[in-house]
Amino acid sequence: MKISLIALCNYSFAGELDPETGEIHIIDRTSHDDGTKYVWLPKVAENGWFQRVRGLWVAVYRDPEAPAELWLQLGDRRFELGEEISSQFEPEISNEDISMEHIAAERTFRLFRNGSLQATHQYRFKDIEYRAPDFIDPFPNWPPEEEEYDLLFFVYRILRDDGRWSRVLRSVQRSPH
Repeated sequence: MKISLIALCNYSFAGELDPETGEIHIIDRTSHDDGTKYVWLPKVAENGWFQRVRGLWVAVYRDPEAPAELWLQLGDRRFELGEEISSQFEPEISNEDISMEHIAAERTFRLFRNGSLQATHQYRFKDIEYRAPDFIDPFPNWPPEEEEYDLLFFVYRILRDDGRWSRVLRSVQRSPH
């Protein structure tokens, strides 16, 4: 089964995730297959978000076949997010007032289950690739907050906020494909 996703902070792109392999098939929602442009972006099922983070596909989603669980996909590994899951994020940054120093900083995300380390991912965004979607996407996210640019930072924030993971993506739907 494929999971239908939308690109984080660039709604012009959708994707279909294969949870078994971690591969995401990208769908450009701005053009028809013949290259002509859409007048309006076509509707797609939105069961989560995806982002490419230093060569690794990252996705947060709910499976429409089992919508009670929220999942984090790191490449070919997937983790159910819930009460027994916690995370760490470095460096300490503000969600609302991000500095240029933090935009370019090396970031580390760690995921724990009952205190046991499950995954680590280190990455750095290039400023131009990191913030460019706001300038090219006709439907950007506003107001800009850091969790709208960095999917792993978003996961860190929802795991810190008691029970927020249970409120994320509450309405999922089957893809028409």
